[in-house]
Formats: sequence, structure tokens, C-alpha cells
Amino acid sequence: MKVTEFYDINRKQPSLEFLDIDTSKDIKLYLNAKAIRQLESEWGDHCEDLLKSFFNEVLQAARLEDNSRGLELLSKLSEPNETHLGLSKGKSNGRGLGPTKAKEIWNSFKTSKAVKTGVLEDLEDTVLLIDGIST
Repeated sequence: MKVTEFYDINRKQPSLEFLDIDTSKDIKLYLNAKAIRQLESEWGDHCEDLLKSFFNEVLQAARLEDNSRGLELLSKLSEPNETHLGLSKGKSNGRGLGPTKAKEIWNSFKTSKAVKTGVLEDLEDTVLLIDGIST
């Protein structure tokens, strides 16, 4: 059952100010940082600032070769079950990355162009070829 059905809201997704998720299972939908950057609103600007701040911390850890800090930051990328975004099979599990995927991303990230140049925008040019993350 979707949120709009639960609350008897007679509107479709394009006219809603929230994501009309299924309240009982995950959907294969992810947030796109590039799309967030293109939002022309105060909220979009705030989201972009948060993303930049986070990835600047990850970049700093990579440049300092601080593996424990980098892994700590990436390991915190989780989600609450209530968002119902992701790939859980059956009941939503809200796991996010987990330690294995965080390590794979960290290892790929350490050799990225963004770390070499120090330019955060190069993250968009960095393709992470990690199973289950990007293809």
C-alpha cells in the first residue's frame, strides 16, 4: 500500500512533495547526487552543501591515507527501514552499505581522480565499478 493510498490522497507522484513509497516493501530507487545539485531551491542547495561536506571529509581521509576514518565515514551510510528504498528481499531491512560494501567503495575511492586532484566535482567523473553499486 502506497502512502497516498494509506492517507487517501487523490494525487499522483509528480504533484506530491514527497516520494509515494510502498509502505510494506522496498523499491529499487536511489538518490542521485547530480540531480540534487540541479535542484534550484533553498532545500536543494542545503542538500548539496551536506553532500559536499560529507565527501570533503572522505576526500580528506583519503588524501591523508586515514583508512580507519574513511571506512568509519562510509560505514555510516545507512538508511532507516521507513524509507523503503533499496534492494531488501521481503521485509525492508534498511541496511545501506554495510562494512563489506564500505570497504569496496573506500578501496575504489582511494585511487579516484577526485583524490588525486582534490576537486570534489571529479567525484561525478569517478565510476565505481562495484557489484551492486554501479555498472
